[in-house]
Amino acid sequence: MAGADPSLTGYMLRVGLGLALLGLAGYGAVLFHRRRTPQTAKGAVSVMASLPLGRDVLFIVRLGPDVFALATGAGGARVISRWPYEEWKQYNDESSSP
Repeated sequence: MAGADPSLTGYMLRVGLGLALLGLAGYGAVLFHRRRTPQTAKGAVSVMASLPLGRDVLFIVRLGPDVFALATGAGGARVISRWPYEEWKQYNDESSSP
């Protein structure tokens, strides 16, 4: 290779092939990881509502049998209140009926 001139086309082809191989390896790793991680129970955690309040955000989150009101911002997250899901559901049913 000492006497051969390196060509731009050959260099670009090798770089492109290397990037394609890295991309395929990353894609394969993500697919493999998704198949190996255990699936969570459906409905165990769900964000029921969110409300932006300036730089903070208020979230209503269902975590299993409970509903939490969380405020998040630059200072971290704070739990505002907690209710059993059945109580939350009953209150929402009463307030939505005419």
